[in-house]
Amino acid sequence: MVLTTAVAGTAAVQEVQTIAFATVGLSNAAQGWTLRIAGEDVTSVTNNADTSPTTGEFNTNLAAAINASVGAQAGRWSAAVNGGNTAVVVTFAATEGDVANITVRTLVSLSTAGAASASAANHGSVTVTHTSTGVLADVVDVVWSDFSSVDFIGRGNLTLSAGGYYEGAISGATQATEYGLMVITDQSYASIDAVESAINTRLTDASDDDMLVVFMDSALGHAVVFYDSDMDTDGAGTTNSIITLTGITTLSGLAAAFSDTGATFST
Repeated sequence: MVLTTAVAGTAAVQEVQTIAFATVGLSNAAQGWTLRIAGEDVTSVTNNADTSPTTGEFNTNLAAAINASVGAQAGRWSAAVNGGNTAVVVTFAATEGDVANITVRTLVSLSTAGAASASAANHGSVTVTHTSTGVLADVVDVVWSDFSSVDFIGRGNLTLSAGGYYEGAISGATQATEYGLMVITDQSYASIDAVESAINTRLTDASDDDMLVVFMDSALGHAVVFYDSDMDTDGAGTTNSIITLTGITTLSGLAAAFSDTGATFST
């Protein structure tokens, strides 16, 4: 058994994204968008039945909607208009790391006073830019270079979910089961955040469950074991890399090294 300790040696950097709308305005109609922020839908509507709402009015309403979201209440992000009220600036907690770009999920179809439903052309376009990209703070984990099917990973004092062991594709996992241990063997993922988001989308029981996940990290070129203290919260803030398996570099090697009987893991 060959074990070493690795320290990333980086300081935390908060992710900042700026949302800029083209001039909004449609006489006698509400303006509405639904944005997707780190897996959460946030809908904002500005209703001005007399005159078209200005971009500034819409930005103020959008920032308030973001700050009322579940993610904001959980301390994951906050929003404010910029100095000229020409854009909304969303700042993520340092524990979120690098967050996928905020996207426009849908245009809210609205009408007032018998006006036609608002169209994308009337609302204008939206541009989201990363003002700064988040970086997580130092991560200390164990590098295990010769892990194989004869080795065991001890759970120590971790209290894992009661759903047991799963090995295979995320798409094949039982949606209502919160597994304690998952080994993803059908494809590689580019980051812990990417595989965590895919699992979060698949599993639907919505309880606060702890889990260990093993997957092939395509960016690193080898397998990684990470711990998620709340698999039902989508985002890097609940995850920690704990073991990097540098000797496992293929999906077939990953499947061979782990046992679907659960014998790979020991208390």
